[in-house]
Amino acid sequence: METKFLSSRLRSRSQLFLLVTAYLFFKIKCQINEMTLEIRYFLSSLF
Repeated sequence: METKFLSSRLRSRSQLFLLVTAYLFFKIKCQINEMTLEIRYFLSSLF
């Protein structure tokens, strides 16, 4: 009984970890996209 509870908690924890990593990856990707857009505008204003 206790091992079942522990394994289910571990599984939920790993799912939460995956969710958090996916969210962070998505956020970083969006920020990088915005940064590249800003850099592109900056370069186009220079030339």
